[in-house]
Amino acid sequence: MPIIKFSGLDKEQVNQFSKNIQTISELVKADPKNIFVIWENSEIFVTEPDTKPIYVTVEWMSRPDKEQLLADFIVDYFKDYSKKVWVFFTDVNSKLYAHRKKIRIRWKSETYKSMVK
Repeated sequence: MPIIKFSGLDKEQVNQFSKNIQTISELVKADPKNIFVIWENSEIFVTEPDTKPIYVTVEWMSRPDKEQLLADFIVDYFKDYSKKVWVFFTDVNSKLYAHRKKIRIRWKSETYKSMVK
């Protein structure tokens, strides 16, 4: 369940990216109904404005084995627009409430051990 938020892009660019939800779903093994794409409607101010920087925040149940895959997908998607794409991952496990319910995943020790390797 990634929630993917974009800064430094216009609304239409984010809307076009959102059409990749099914692909993202398959990449990170998540239900497409639980993937949200949000346009932050914000600008990034840097000393080199021609770089057109993009800052992406991904809020999700931490999946260290999938972070690089998703980061690469996002950077590759915008490679023709910007050479400066930052992707920041935030773990929301036990910190997110949806429809009054606390969302959390309880990892089996075997699963956790395989993720730490």
